Amino acid sequence: MAILLTGSTGKSAKALIQVFKDVYPEIELVCASRGGQDVLGYQGAVFDWNDTNTFENPFKVNPKIDRIHVVGPHTFDLLGAVKPFLNYAFSNFSIKRVVFLSATCIARGEPPHGLVHQWLAEQEGLEWAVIQPSWFLQNFLMEYRLSLLKEGVIVSAGDAPTAWVDTSDIADATAKALTEETPKNSGYFVVGPEAVTYKQATEVFTEVLGREIKAITYPPDEFTKFLMNRGWSQTLAEVSTAVESMLASGAEKKNIEGQQQKHVGKVTLKEFIEKNRDIWNIEG
Repeated sequence: MAILLTGSTGKSAKALIQVFKDVYPEIELVCASRGGQDVLGYQGAVFDWNDTNTFENPFKVNPKIDRIHVVGPHTFDLLGAVKPFLNYAFSNFSIKRVVFLSATCIARGEPPHGLVHQWLAEQEGLEWAVIQPSWFLQNFLMEYRLSLLKEGVIVSAGDAPTAWVDTSDIADATAKALTEETPKNSGYFVVGPEAVTYKQATEVFTEVLGREIKAITYPPDEFTKFLMNRGWSQTLAEVSTAVESMLASGAEKKNIEGQQQKHVGKVTLKEFIEKNRDIWNIEG
């Protein structure tokens, strides 16, 4: 078994690679990214979804690759972005299984991620799984960090209960989906142990940090502008706003309700904040 990890320098990648290093050391990994750097001792490969000249590179590193973890680029045409490479891989190499990273709030058949979900399900003979995590707790360390640190606020495009999940829990579920003998051939929800609104999250931050944190909700167009003013590209800001709006509409609860294919993580919001409290300390 050899696995290609795309998006190997992304938010959830390091946790996933660490799981393989600790739990599945016998499995060969190739870490694909635009920079092509090695990660945690695993060999890297230069790869870009938009550059067909890079498609062969991971297989030059390890021609035995038979499983692919797909973390797609930020675009509304996600299926159009990932299909060329996957079709190339299916046609030229012995790909047995694909595991795709989606989200709880995006159902099979819904754009952008749900269209990839549907397409994978339609590929005859392919083993597949679609990992559908809730919002990452690590967002508070990245996207929300500056506003928490400088202004004492969390800004969002809506506020519905969200089962915030740690990337370590997502990594555990993903590694199992890639390696277990029986394929899931389905969506697989990965959620945290509790559903918390942004308003409730600010109350926990206030308690742990010892200073008042407030929640601010913007209409979608203003939220997009807010993200762009923070240095996000227009495409990334628009995609993030669209997904957050789905979450705010209650799509996560609707999609998860009654589902048996579900992994419940262990890390609570309060535990996460207590562990990382220094990240949000006021500078100076």
